[in-house]
Amino acid sequence: MTMSSSNDATSNAVRLDVIGDAFVDLLCVMEPDAGMPEPGGDTRLASPVRTMAGGSALNTATHLASLCQSIGGHRGHISLGLQAVWNEGDEHGKLLEAHANRWGIRIKNCRTPEGAGATGHCIVIVSGNGERSFLTHLGCVAHFCASHLDIHSLIRTNNLSVDAPTHSHHQHVHVAGYYNIPKFWNGNLQSQL
Repeated sequence: MTMSSSNDATSNAVRLDVIGDAFVDLLCVMEPDAGMPEPGGDTRLASPVRTMAGGSALNTATHLASLCQSIGGHRGHISLGLQAVWNEGDEHGKLLEAHANRWGIRIKNCRTPEGAGATGHCIVIVSGNGERSFLTHLGCVAHFCASHLDIHSLIRTNNLSVDAPTHSHHQHVHVAGYYNIPKFWNGNLQSQL
């Protein structure tokens, strides 16, 4: 299913928007019997380090896109958007954009000039027993403020009449990765929504 990639999604019956974090994960999977390395030590990896799109909000949007594709009978009736921050000029930012575009996710980069910096990225260490540990660089995510959101694209006047099929009838806004966005805390996000 190809979801609408139009910025004006009012022609869709269902509109889903995700707000939050987008990171690039550098996934390191350790050998099954390996423990974490001692300081100054070395531990073998079970496979090459993989670079992949991640972050709670982008993962949520990706899984919603997958779900939408699995219900293929609703072609063109679902619009899925993501508002997050990344640096479109670095390799990690380009990877995130390509991932979102591949899944048909309508993206809005909320990064501002004062929020310059690298795209957020995370080294994800998966131990032999499957436990995950993270080394996170927030990058421009640290500068993501609720006031940077495109609230007008989230709030639309919905005509609920079945005689007006060109208006959105259902809308859901999902916030993910709140814990990674310090400038959303202390009521800052709530005051914008």
